[in-house]
Amino acid sequence: MTETTAKTPKGRERQQGVLACAIDTFIELGYERASLGKIIEKAGGSRSTVYQCYGNKAGLFKAALQMLADDIYGAYMADYRPGRTLKDEFFAFGTILLKQLLSERAVGAMRLIISESPQMPEIGKWFFNEGIAKSHYGFAKVLENHIAAPMSELEPIASHYVEMLKGRLLMQALCLPGCTVDETQILREVEYTTEWMLIFLHAKFEPGQFIASND
Repeated sequence: MTETTAKTPKGRERQQGVLACAIDTFIELGYERASLGKIIEKAGGSRSTVYQCYGNKAGLFKAALQMLADDIYGAYMADYRPGRTLKDEFFAFGTILLKQLLSERAVGAMRLIISESPQMPEIGKWFFNEGIAKSHYGFAKVLENHIAAPMSELEPIASHYVEMLKGRLLMQALCLPGCTVDETQILREVEYTTEWMLIFLHAKFEPGQFIASND
């Protein structure tokens, strides 16, 4: 992929628009039927610019998926507040992650990735590394601010938290087209998962290992 980032705010906004249009077109038509011509027709711009930035359709597809992944983690960073308790951190991270993952666009993209991975294994590998594994590592870094323990211990804990958090509602959204998950369901799932994780952490770690925690 030969992606280049636009240098001006207007250029970056334009680039985001192209990528959003691309992922929506891929979701609507499937990877094979979504030609560059159709995407450019919807998004505007020139074929030469798309080739210059992304190389080919596969490059554009991966760049559009990367934008989705960046949006998820960008939403958490935008909401970050120093001084949160561990419980508050679980609740904030979990709520943002579920809301982002359960958006119509994210669910459509995940269905598409799963269906295309047998023919495009590099996309499946990218999704695991940049989507799934990155979310585990990202929350392990959050835990590192609250628990004095090595990342080798925190990362598996973060992995179990993220997978337990998203499991039921995400599978419901993926398997039942047209099914919507409302905010009440999301908050209830986050609350249950947070309670279970706090019980586990306080059983696993000594009180002195918790950093500035009011739990």
